[in-house]
Amino acid sequence: MEQTTTSVIKSEPKEVFAHLFGIITLLASTGSLFGLLSALITLQFSPANTYPDMESNLNYGIRTAISFLVVSFGLYIWIMRLIGSWEKADPERTRIRIRKWMVYLTIFLAGAALAGDSIAVLNSFLQGDFTTAFLLKALSLAVIAGLVFSWYRAYAAEVRPRWAATVGWAGIGLVSLSLIVGFIVAGSPLKQREIATDLRRVNDLLSIQNAVIRYWQSKNQIPASLADLYSAGNSQLFGNEPMDPVRNSPYEYKVNGPLSFELCATFSRPAKAYTTVNPYDRSGAIGRHGAGYQCFPLTIDPQLYKPDYGGRVIP
Repeated sequence: MEQTTTSVIKSEPKEVFAHLFGIITLLASTGSLFGLLSALITLQFSPANTYPDMESNLNYGIRTAISFLVVSFGLYIWIMRLIGSWEKADPERTRIRIRKWMVYLTIFLAGAALAGDSIAVLNSFLQGDFTTAFLLKALSLAVIAGLVFSWYRAYAAEVRPRWAATVGWAGIGLVSLSLIVGFIVAGSPLKQREIATDLRRVNDLLSIQNAVIRYWQSKNQIPASLADLYSAGNSQLFGNEPMDPVRNSPYEYKVNGPLSFELCATFSRPAKAYTTVNPYDRSGAIGRHGAGYQCFPLTIDPQLYKPDYGGRVIP
């Protein structure tokens, strides 16, 4: 009785690196896609007052995810088309060992992601922590993992099933739609620059407010001007005077009374309200600024900020 043996097709170096590059770009694409969707969901469904620069941080995450996704997914499409051209020219290349390893590794990882996602959803449901944001993030992960799992199941078959093209186009459509929404939400580079400079202005005003309070704590009076506050004798204690990041000019400071003062700045865009974590801005007034020229009347509470006349400043 004759025995038939299946010969092992040796992989060429270019095929090894191509398939490795394919799995790396796939992982980068799926990770950045999920990161983009998670940031969009958090921005839409999480409370706007979670922390002062939440929106700025999420927008930064969205822009970073978009950058990774555009590059990694573009490279993934390119390398898979290149591998496909090799296999079309020589169908025997579909039987090389590195291809099978990469395909089934991807199927395993996608299946593990689906299983882990299901466990997380069930666990969250049983604990009563079943929020809309969590549900949408879990659904996003399930869709991404399901598309990858389905595509590579079809890719592993000797005869490509008819539904494979539908899965492929669905994946491309999901990536394209996510990128479009991400670009719309993140806005133009000019918008991001304005948001960043406004956040810098908020932090500068909070820093000045902090310095004024500490000045009063140590001297039992508020400074007559910012020049007095940031004079050479106070530079080690309060640092350098903050300047507007665009105009490079000092912020406006007015004394309204023994314990009251006013800080003014010109903002590019209105900010969403938030509950500040800065102890010197308990009202959150500075963080809730509008667009244009804005002034913030502030008052030192002697019961909250105890003076120290011994030269030691209370932090």
